[in-house]
Amino acid sequence: MLQVSLLFQPLQTVSSLPPFQHYMRLLANTSKSSELCETNPIQEIVRLQAAHLPHYNAAVASSLRDGPIHGLQFAFQSLASSANQVLLIHGMSDKTVPYKYASKINNLVPQADLVTISDGGHDLTVTHASEVNGLLLRFLADDYSYKPRG
Repeated sequence: MLQVSLLFQPLQTVSSLPPFQHYMRLLANTSKSSELCETNPIQEIVRLQAAHLPHYNAAVASSLRDGPIHGLQFAFQSLASSANQVLLIHGMSDKTVPYKYASKINNLVPQADLVTISDGGHDLTVTHASEVNGLLLRFLADDYSYKPRG
């Protein structure tokens, strides 16, 4: 038990810091109780996850500390050595996983097709549902061959 406690202590420390708490409040939009009625669905999901999932805050803290693809190079290299087709859909306005990571992933997986949604954030399946659905349907078609729209 002591080893587990020591392992989570740095994450607990990070998640208790004022900048982290401020960031989580911004994500959850819970700075005022009167705002709860006006909260958008994504912010409400974040708030609920932070409140009820035991390791959610630690996962967010590690992403903020290490970056979203830290330690995943092996997975991307494995994918790159496969014959799988890969479609990356990334929004340029993504604040959770900044767009610079899309090109890093694309470099690690050269056969990947990167589709950029210029005004898209992290919640593309919600904010750009029809566009993402169309891209996925084309990708899943038997005769898929990426052709950027021009």
